[in-house]
Amino acid sequence: MEQLQRFEDYARPFVGAASPWPELPLPPTERELWWQNWISQNSSADLWSALRRHCPQLLISPSPDAHLSEPFRRLVLRGRTPTDEDLQRAPSLLDPDGLRLSIARQPCGSVPVLDVVNPDDFVLLLRCLAYRCEPVALPPSVHAQAIDGLIHW
Repeated sequence: MEQLQRFEDYARPFVGAASPWPELPLPPTERELWWQNWISQNSSADLWSALRRHCPQLLISPSPDAHLSEPFRRLVLRGRTPTDEDLQRAPSLLDPDGLRLSIARQPCGSVPVLDVVNPDDFVLLLRCLAYRCEPVALPPSVHAQAIDGLIHW
């Protein structure tokens, strides 16, 4: 049986609420510094190729059970160098010029942001990066996705 929570318990301040808060903005994390460095070293003209070198999920076309495939294990999980065949079978963007990568500065930590113009390119990126190359159905109302824990070698 579900126990009802008392209002006093619900409204109680969280642990540490009276402690001093950190100065904002927070200092950059190691991940933020990595992305800033990566952006400064890679040309925006060939962003798609550069991303595929560092995020091998983008070399695998979404298909059922793709995350169980030999190419996924070899490229994504083991970080092996892609073969010519891998590169030929890799998905491509419909509008590669519509791809942008930037850092969104926030007081509690900055994050890298990929923007695309073409909605089909957005779906491809989500399927590859957020759903382990699986062809999941995405509602048309989805226009953004936070992704964490990417495997990149």
